[in-house]
Amino acid sequence: MNKNELKNAMSALGLSSISLAKLLDVTPRAVSMWLTGERSVPGPAVAYLNLFSKLPPSQQQLEIQKSELEKLTMRDGLYQLEFAGPNGSGYGVLIFEDGRIYGSDVGAGKWDGTYTMNPTTKLADLKLRVEMPAGEQSVLGPAQSFSWNVDVTATMDPANDVGAINAQTNLGPATAKYKFMRSLPTA
Repeated sequence: MNKNELKNAMSALGLSSISLAKLLDVTPRAVSMWLTGERSVPGPAVAYLNLFSKLPPSQQQLEIQKSELEKLTMRDGLYQLEFAGPNGSGYGVLIFEDGRIYGSDVGAGKWDGTYTMNPTTKLADLKLRVEMPAGEQSVLGPAQSFSWNVDVTATMDPANDVGAINAQTNLGPATAKYKFMRSLPTA
């Protein structure tokens, strides 16, 4: 496949050079070099494009979304969290690790949940349950004589080490600021 055939194939498939690079797991610079003729298109890339062109358009879109999701990651590690609700404010720490979230706050709340990457919004979708012990006040409600839970959903931008979150809970809205503190240890 020469540079003109590659350009025609990409045009027919509606692929940008960035999309093609993601699909093939190569750098955009590599695709650029193929398109200018600086380097020849490797055989495996040609074979992939031939297979890709035979897929129904709906399957092609799924493959493009999958390639974008695979490159979209959350920066796992320790995050500082400052949050506020109708009954005050607080702070805590959360650990993000391979799709899981866990941590605690100064009000003795225990945080457990998950995150998934959303290929459409490019944001991390968070789902958490905060377990509040008996006798402890939450920023969302007064102290109770029993332990109780708050379910939290929110999104955050994985590209930012510092940011804001608007959360929805079963007790109403809350806001938070987060700050990446450090990566997880490797050993």
